[in-house]
Amino acid sequence: MKNLAYTFNWGWLRSERLAIEKYGLDAFMGEEFLKLFRGFGSRQAKKLVELSIVTGNDVDSIIRGLQLSHWGLFEDIKLEKLSQKVIRMRTINCSL
Repeated sequence: MKNLAYTFNWGWLRSERLAIEKYGLDAFMGEEFLKLFRGFGSRQAKKLVELSIVTGNDVDSIIRGLQLSHWGLFEDIKLEKLSQKVIRMRTINCSL
């Protein structure tokens, strides 16, 4: 399963690179690209809830969701609960 996730991620990054080469980096600074990323994150979160892997919308549930997201799979992330409403996420040695 992890190999499949790596394959899809490679495809995503390759598509980004090709689009940047064709249209330039400025094409990715607009609202359209931001909507694409929001949609990706939203779909990922909804699927974790639909599968009852993550329940609730409290800080602990959000931490669990981040641990199971693409961030947790591809990166060495450190999640720290600072309060009942605040989480600190650090990426150690980012892969990109």
